[in-house]
Amino acid sequence: MRDKDTVSQLLSAAFFILPALILHLYGYLVKKEIWIASGDFYVIPTIGIMVLPEYAATLMLVALVICIAVTRWIPKIPFVTVLFFVFSGYQVLILSGAL
Repeated sequence: MRDKDTVSQLLSAAFFILPALILHLYGYLVKKEIWIASGDFYVIPTIGIMVLPEYAATLMLVALVICIAVTRWIPKIPFVTVLFFVFSGYQVLILSGAL
């Protein structure tokens, strides 16, 4: 593996985890609640490594917005479930050449 690939993957993982980490810290410090399960933080960087850096933060924001919207009807939805569908949609777009 080349150094450029490693730096790109780490940068992508950082961009991917940053929106979730900010939201988690806000919920913990201000509301005294845990909004993202600790197990999700094992999956988030792993998926972040598989995403291109230019799409990483946007995909996480899309997953967070969908999760917030869905929790109006289904409380306590697992974030990993929403993240799976967002990542699958991203992979379909990458493989079809749309991105």
